[in-house]
Amino acid sequence: MAADHNSAIAKAARAALQPLGCTQKGRSRVWLDDRGWWVGVVEFQPSGFSKMSYLNVGACFLWSGHPHFSFDDGPDECGIRRPESARVATDPTFERSATMLAAAARADVLQLRLRHADVHSTMQALQSTELARPWGYFHLAMASGLAGNVESADRAFARVIDPKAARDWEQALSARAEVLRATLCDVARFRAAVLDSIEQSRLRLKLPPRAIAFDA
Repeated sequence: MAADHNSAIAKAARAALQPLGCTQKGRSRVWLDDRGWWVGVVEFQPSGFSKMSYLNVGACFLWSGHPHFSFDDGPDECGIRRPESARVATDPTFERSATMLAAAARADVLQLRLRHADVHSTMQALQSTELARPWGYFHLAMASGLAGNVESADRAFARVIDPKAARDWEQALSARAEVLRATLCDVARFRAAVLDSIEQSRLRLKLPPRAIAFDA
């Protein structure tokens, strides 16, 4: 029954997402929309309680440097997880439910493409979002710096830098933000540093080489 369930999800996802250029990550329930400097991540997450699926959709900013795909920003103010869920595999309407779930994923992918059409759009989207510290402000700082808004980037980096950070990852992020903040006055240097981070992330995540364009 689990195989039938996975097969129905995979079939619906292929029909909805492949025409957009999205690709399946191996044989998993994760689909990727590679936009160069960010990747749309679509996850049909299994439920631990029944044969059903949650839908998680978000943008993974490759300047983060994570060794894995992350959900850094949702398609709109609603966030990452969508309320739609496919019904249990024994339900005769499951295939239709899977199709509806995949259609919701397609709509979210298209919304993400608009939200992050270029770094200016990303900056504006994040400026109007309630950000979580420190990563939310780091993403805003990076988008603002790439968009040429030094003041916005400087303010956001200041929210990331924390001399009292206790955890290793917080200390590393704080130190990185401090270094990048110092390059804001030199646009070419800042962009080069961000491009290097993105290229390293693409290699780490086994994404194919491609040209990076921050502006639409």
